[in-house]
Amino acid sequence: MFSLRYRTRLRDTDFYRLYNLKDEKSCGRAMILANAVFYSIGSIFISGTFQTAFLANHGIDIVRVGIITFLPYFCSLISLLAPKFLSRFPRRRWLLLLNLFFYFGCTVLATTIMPLFVQDPGARTFWFGFFLVLGNISHALIGSCTNAWNVKFLPEGRDRNIYFSVSNIVTNVLSTAAAIGAALAADALAGSSRQNTILFWLRIAAFVMIIIGGCLQILVPKEYPYERSSESAVRLRDVFVVPLRNKKFLQTVFISYLWGFIGAVNASTWIYYLLNTVKMPYVMTYIASIVTAIGSIFLLPVCRRLYNHTGWHKMMLINVSTVLVLDCFAVFITAKTLWIFVIYSILSGLNQVCMQLTTSNTFYLHLPDRDTDHYIIFNNLLANIAALLGSVFGTWFLSLLEKPDGSRLFTAAGLDFYPSQLLVAVKLVMMAALVVYLRRLDSKNRQAG
Repeated sequence: MFSLRYRTRLRDTDFYRLYNLKDEKSCGRAMILANAVFYSIGSIFISGTFQTAFLANHGIDIVRVGIITFLPYFCSLISLLAPKFLSRFPRRRWLLLLNLFFYFGCTVLATTIMPLFVQDPGARTFWFGFFLVLGNISHALIGSCTNAWNVKFLPEGRDRNIYFSVSNIVTNVLSTAAAIGAALAADALAGSSRQNTILFWLRIAAFVMIIIGGCLQILVPKEYPYERSSESAVRLRDVFVVPLRNKKFLQTVFISYLWGFIGAVNASTWIYYLLNTVKMPYVMTYIASIVTAIGSIFLLPVCRRLYNHTGWHKMMLINVSTVLVLDCFAVFITAKTLWIFVIYSILSGLNQVCMQLTTSNTFYLHLPDRDTDHYIIFNNLLANIAALLGSVFGTWFLSLLEKPDGSRLFTAAGLDFYPSQLLVAVKLVMMAALVVYLRRLDSKNRQAG
């Protein structure tokens, strides 16, 4: 009786309706979710805090970390050739599978093993860059169009918000739990040679998990035809011409490019500052992730209602304005003011719950059913260019102010200030300008409505 009642309740849920395995679309969504889970957990150990720690432990300084970070963005330019190249393949399943192994084989497996054979920090920087470029060229040409297949499984209307909500909850909770466990282990061995061993095996485990998730997503779901608006040969200029005709699409993604530029200014170097200058424990850098994971369980239904009521532009304005206020306090985060970091992380984590829902919808708001290759490449290219410019700017800024010994620039009000904190202050100006732009856009939308 209990089992029957449980199954009946499960079948009445939005989760079962969207992710059951009884039809092709639901099966596809289930495999995409499975991949998202494996990838979100695996990516924790090859990006952010763990990536920065791995590079720093192998003698890569903060400026070189910035350089390594923006190298993949250059490779995104190759994606301009992707629509023409992929138009030769009416079915892409095995091509995408080959790229999966090659891309992560280069960017994760090879970069993890390489330091065992190369000792000089300068040479390590070169080989890190070499493998990243090699893998990202393949990904830009082939893997960048994976979404052209996956977009066929996305639900419409309000179900899309439910779809992204479920994905965000599951991936936030599981990936954060895995990250905290690994961070506690890394902190327990801080200063020990075994810390490098843990980072090494975490990256190997990440590679295995990402490959498993990728195989589920590529091999199981049905592959639908890739629709085009014209039967003529794909031209290079179509990557720009087709999306540029869609003004509504441009209006939303342009804001995301601006936001991507601002976020990339110190995306990698801020973690370096926290770990190596502030000497913050690994686990402490995940406070915001913990809050986001817990907050997703309770706040996402509220965020969905707010999103449905206010619309995308208004939600983006609210989220960016909140980040602007919070980052005013981030400037003052030092080893003496860790309490500021704790409060900042908690509030940022709560804001991130709604921010994830808002940004997840951005690309799909005005995406047509046809020519998805062109829109995906256009979006990926401009998003990568925006992130590249932001990363280059941030690295250049730090290279001007960073001292060879990594010492402070000045002391004020009893606090030491470093270039990374000044870079946050520069970001504040950029975010303030974006808030002004969003307010004007929101006002125009209300008048038009």
